[in-house]
Amino acid sequence: MNGLDQNTLMRQDYFALRRAKPGAATDAKVAASQALLAQRQQLAQQLNLTPMSGLPVSDAAAQITAAIAEHPVVIIAGETGSGKTTQLPKFCLQNGLGLTGTIAHTQPRRIAARTVAQRIAHEVGTELGEAVGYSVRFSDRSNPQSLLR
Repeated sequence: MNGLDQNTLMRQDYFALRRAKPGAATDAKVAASQALLAQRQQLAQQLNLTPMSGLPVSDAAAQITAAIAEHPVVIIAGETGSGKTTQLPKFCLQNGLGLTGTIAHTQPRRIAARTVAQRIAHEVGTELGEAVGYSVRFSDRSNPQSLLR
């Protein structure tokens, strides 16, 4: 299908619809994708993405945010407790990542995934399972509007 704009659709829908045949079903999928993107943009505007003060990662927020904007892959190394786990997803959201797709945040254990998701949800001012969720095996506390999982 011609005329699709990657910035006005959810990423997965864009790739699925770019070769779709024109018609009412395709138009309905485009409209649904645009509506979901609008909901996610509105949700992102309501979040408190201010870095927590006093953390080493927060002190380098400007440099990290610039690196995320300029490069597809950024590797950040820091001490335990420096804020990497909780602050880097906020930096990604500040750069507009997570709107057309989901920011994936991996943890090695089930309890760690749930705890980190709860902490980030609390910091950005949302309920767990709304803008911030988690998914572990058979337990999924997220929804299509979740920006971070």
